[in-house]
Amino acid sequence: MRERITTILFLILAYCSSGNVYGQKVNYQQFDNIYLGAEASVISCFLQDSEGLIWVGSNKGLFSYDGYSTQQHFTYGERTNTRIYCGIIADNTYLYLGTDNGILVYNYRTDKYEQPDTDFPTDVRTMVLQGDTLWIGSLNGLYTYQLKSRQLNHFDSKQTGLPHNTIYSIIHTKDNQIYIGTYNGLCRYVQASGKFENILCPLTGEAAICLSILCWKTPPDNVSGSGWKVISSNTIPL
Repeated sequence: MRERITTILFLILAYCSSGNVYGQKVNYQQFDNIYLGAEASVISCFLQDSEGLIWVGSNKGLFSYDGYSTQQHFTYGERTNTRIYCGIIADNTYLYLGTDNGILVYNYRTDKYEQPDTDFPTDVRTMVLQGDTLWIGSLNGLYTYQLKSRQLNHFDSKQTGLPHNTIYSIIHTKDNQIYIGTYNGLCRYVQASGKFENILCPLTGEAAICLSILCWKTPPDNVSGSGWKVISSNTIPL
């Protein structure tokens, strides 16, 4: 009798260890929290450099994460201790970080912030790199900055047709187009004319606050045509 019970227990144990028992297989994804500190609770952007290191823009400043631990890259009470809304990587050396007080330039090779020669706009909310041109969207206007010549250019909304000076989002597509999300709708930059072409919201047929631009189907040459569709965008009708 004892041998029989032992045999049954052995078979049950073998069956359970095989992972075939209902409820034993884990079908859900698990997220691990990455601790940045008690005060760094808001994350606005991520960047990843050529070495695979992840850079995190938080409400307190810049952090890095190597897959195991985080490291702080700002000093409390200084200009670098500020909320970072967006960022781009340039020349495999620099992080351009958009903040309320302008743009921070961080050299991650030397682990030092460098003072830019240009007086960048404040309240920067979005940035995109197109070749050597850095597109800067702020609450006070749209700008381009040439990384090599270090020239800053501001787009006059009245002369260029930009729907609004409050810029929330910019995207650079694979076909080298620049789309701008503003407080008064979505538009595309037409390089030949140096002006902007308004794009009506497909849901309402009118302008809307465009907070973010996620992705599209491949647009035709003339994106203002009826064949162009937005797959997903974050808009609020005016």
